[in-house]
Parts: sequence; structure tokens; C-alpha cells
Amino acid sequence: MRWIVKKFLGCFVLITVFFAFTTPAHAQSGYGASVAVGNDEVFVGESGNVISSGFVYVYRQTANGWREIAKLKAADAADRDRFGRSMFVDDDLLLVGGGIGVGKVYVFQRDAEEWMEAGSIVPTDGA
Repeated sequence: MRWIVKKFLGCFVLITVFFAFTTPAHAQSGYGASVAVGNDEVFVGESGNVISSGFVYVYRQTANGWREIAKLKAADAADRDRFGRSMFVDDDLLLVGGGIGVGKVYVFQRDAEEWMEAGSIVPTDGA
């Protein structure tokens, strides 16, 4: 029994260390499945992340290349929401959709240089 516990704990520690030091690019799933471009910014969705609700990364081009300036997430995020599965950007407005069954479109607005969640759009019939 003691051997089984040691083996389990050893595997648990190994997996924990692996994920703690894995770069985000390796840990991500679904990164780039949706992309939107507007106002000199590129929005990249990561909706397939199995350990989170999903994210939208905002990049802006600098003299040294593209730089991440924001990582957006829904305020009411829940695991497997698939936030960022679809996007639309127009001027200072960003609409972000989730996966099938979420039933909500998130609205973000840019205030100066920062993107902030401004609300959401849901069907009027509650579906």
C-alpha cells in the first residue's frame, strides 16, 4: 500500500511540475481558431482550452514586432464556456461569442487603451 501511495504522489508531483513550467503556448488548445482585426490590433481567440473558459488575446504591433497588450476573459466565466470561439470587431467595440449552449455574446468596449467588458447580449426568449 505504501508503494502505491508513493507512486501516486510521485506521478502527481511530476505532472504538477510539468504544468507549472510549461509555457502557455504548449498548454493552450484552440489558440487561433478565431481571429479578428481592427484598429491596428489583432484579436486571437483561444476557445478550446480544457482547463479554463477560454480567452481572447489582444496584440498590437510595435517596433519590435507584435506585443500582447491584453488577455480578455468573461466576468462570469465558467470552465469549457469556449469564450472566444467567434469574434467581431468594429472600431472600439468587440463582440465575443462562446460555444454552443452558452447562449450569450459578450460586449467589450475600448476605453482609451484598455478593453473592458461592457455587458452581454442574450436572446429575449431565454433560449
